[in-house]
Amino acid sequence: MSAQADLIIIGAGFYGLRLALRYGAKGMKITVLDRLPEAMTKASYINQARVHNGYHYPRSYITAKASHDNYQRFMREYPECVDNNFTHLYAVARSGSQISEYQFQQFCEIVGSPLLPVRPDEAALFNQDRIAAVFRADEVAFDAAALRRTLLAEISAYSNIAIHYNTDVTALDQTGGAITVTTNNGDFTAPRVLNVSYSNLNDIIRRARFLEAEKELLNIDIEIAEVALCTAPPELQHIGITIMDGPFWATLPFPADRLRSLTHVRYTPHTSYSSRQVATPPEEILSAYHAETNFYHMRADAARYVPAVAEFQYARSLFTNKAILANHDHDDARPILLKCHSREPVFISVLGSKLDSIYALEEAMADYLD
Repeated sequence: MSAQADLIIIGAGFYGLRLALRYGAKGMKITVLDRLPEAMTKASYINQARVHNGYHYPRSYITAKASHDNYQRFMREYPECVDNNFTHLYAVARSGSQISEYQFQQFCEIVGSPLLPVRPDEAALFNQDRIAAVFRADEVAFDAAALRRTLLAEISAYSNIAIHYNTDVTALDQTGGAITVTTNNGDFTAPRVLNVSYSNLNDIIRRARFLEAEKELLNIDIEIAEVALCTAPPELQHIGITIMDGPFWATLPFPADRLRSLTHVRYTPHTSYSSRQVATPPEEILSAYHAETNFYHMRADAARYVPAVAEFQYARSLFTNKAILANHDHDDARPILLKCHSREPVFISVLGSKLDSIYALEEAMADYLD
């Protein structure tokens, strides 16, 4: 099998599907390649399911402001894909936090993210010896399964967009003014290729035989991360909680599985490594990883701040590779990484860490593809 397209997109996550729609709507013939049997089953699905409204990034004003500015846009575009039937409480810890109660309030005021007073019964959920302040926040969770259905339904209206699942990229070669992508399901050729394969970005770059790959690799760390799924006692059924800002935790609804997530800064990451230095494909490393849950550690620590968390019942855990730009631990920023490896033909790699970053990415891509 050999197929021609105007644009090849490697990766059928949220970014890959959104970009396919954007350029398919412009009349381009789009080919999307993914090694998995279904779209949006890895990092786009396995995460906190948080639609960011800025609160989460008090150490990066730029990231926070961008999230806040894009929040309402996402809500307008995907109203059927969000869960807003819960109260989201942000709490500032008395000790160990990198931001004080006053600083968090000032930060939210500057960004424009609203903080509302809590009811007495909500405040009573928290251990006042460990929590300095609690606020209500305007922030929701997204349903990854519903978002996938919505995007695929939109794509189905375009005969010029084709998605090839179970398709593993083995090599990329330059053939004149185009790039030929060799896969287990045949060759695909286009003058433009977007690598939006998230944790597999460097793996794809290494397979580009027309590049000096080692010079083109991205400075990305791969973290094997656990999202623990559980059920909650009645008093927390419709409550989401995020403790700011340090080695703390969060619990939110996980609409796609009708459960709730529990994540912890200390226990969610199981191990990490540099994908620039380790050439083994990240999915091979994840598949070989002996994954034992850290849920019970998460629950025990979280219950010190919210005693009712001790009643959480474990359901299962989801493990995934999380791609993180190296050297951003100090400010927790989540910038988009966009690297153009070649202009004629066009070969671009993109890394974004949040759903709302797609809007900035679509603007940035105009310099290359529009």
